[in-house]
Amino acid sequence: CRSANNKVYRIENAETIREKKANRRLNNIELERERGRNRRIANIDRERERLREWYIVNKAYVINKSAEWARDNPNQRKIISVRHNRKQRSTIKGRLSANIARGVHRGLSSGAKRGRSTFELLGYSADDLMIKLEHQFTDGMSWENYGEWHVDHKIPLVLFNYESPTDFDFKRAWSLENLQPLWATDNHSKG
Repeated sequence: CRSANNKVYRIENAETIREKKANRRLNNIELERERGRNRRIANIDRERERLREWYIVNKAYVINKSAEWARDNPNQRKIISVRHNRKQRSTIKGRLSANIARGVHRGLSSGAKRGRSTFELLGYSADDLMIKLEHQFTDGMSWENYGEWHVDHKIPLVLFNYESPTDFDFKRAWSLENLQPLWATDNHSKG
């Protein structure tokens, strides 16, 4: 009986309740932000799923808004892009990830990634790749001199036939077993 009375009260006083909540939020904005942050962290999987569903429903809106913003802010867009790339490539892991992503993107037909991350498609992480390469370092190789040596494909990419990440040859071409560190001069001499 009490829950029925509560429900009736909430319906009859909906506007007052909304105003009280709004005032409480305004007066405790930092506390409300912290609560929201903690709630999202505690329910990260559910939050990701909710955002994914929202995006699917509102995809056209998001694309239009993004295109509109990019048109209205061409200089800002360039600045953000440069900052992001610089920040990402400021670490060894970031440089390695960016180079692998660029190589993967080059070999796929347009739109084949469909917004998925490179390492999600490959089935391993940048950390896995770094560990695998470290085990194959020869004398003088280290992460500090990455650039003097390259990540090389033991079986060259031209021998694989793929256009999308679902193609059998894609996984074989980019498998950890097919990648190795190789001095830049040796890699260039392979042609």
